[in-house]
Amino acid sequence: MPADIGPRIGLNGAAEYNRSLQNIIKKSQALAAEMKAVTSAFDANDSSQKKLQSQMSVLSKQIENQQQRVKLLGDNYAASAKKVDDLNAELVKVIQEFGESSTQAQKAAQALDRQEQATQRARTEYLNATTALNRMQSQMGELSGKVNQARTPLEKLTDTIESQQRELDDLKNQYANAVLEFGKGSNSANRLQGEIEELSNDLRTNKQRLAEVTGQVDDLGDRFNTAGQQAADFGDVLAGSFLGNVLADAVSELGSALAGFTGDAISAADSLTKFESTMDFAGFDSKTIQE
Repeated sequence: MPADIGPRIGLNGAAEYNRSLQNIIKKSQALAAEMKAVTSAFDANDSSQKKLQSQMSVLSKQIENQQQRVKLLGDNYAASAKKVDDLNAELVKVIQEFGESSTQAQKAAQALDRQEQATQRARTEYLNATTALNRMQSQMGELSGKVNQARTPLEKLTDTIESQQRELDDLKNQYANAVLEFGKGSNSANRLQGEIEELSNDLRTNKQRLAEVTGQVDDLGDRFNTAGQQAADFGDVLAGSFLGNVLADAVSELGSALAGFTGDAISAADSLTKFESTMDFAGFDSKTIQE
């Protein structure tokens, strides 16, 4: 006699479902706390890129977690709905075999009623989770729009170039595959060739715009550097002239002072010579005068 493992499988399946759902709920609560912490870390009126990107990072994890919840609840709802169909078919079979008023029919009807109620609850949980997911995705769209508005024109142009380059590389790979599979003159290859040419022109135009802006910035920087060097050179000239004048004046003053001192010394020497001559005439020699 084969073992009846139906109820055990059902219980194990329910336990696994409840465990998975609880893990998702706990993670959802942790992410909600993380979002609150990220939001409170910035000023309420702050609309900076950093704040928006931080919120988007957490919201992205919330969406991923909610998608798992929606899938789990959706699978549970689908399984519950299938069980309703199975029990309904069983009820019809029992009525045909034992009659509508039979004990077997009443038990089958009660089992079907319980399952329909469970299925309705599963449906409500699934729809609520789906609504929450849609709301999160809408919030992500709003944050993405704010981030795009907060970006500078240069950032937007750079992002556009990077996106176009990736798309062009992908188109080239598709074109190579189309040529190998269908031939160079095939409709697929011709279509891809046209898309490549159009995108290449757009990409070339945007790269030229970026190069022009970069060149203008470099020119402006060069002019600033040149003006700064000229100012420094002019300052050196002024400083040199000023220092030269100061040194010249100092030398002139020193020369005048030395000249005055020399004149005084010569005058004193002349007076002493005259005095020595007079005293010598009076009978005193030079040695006596010096003593």
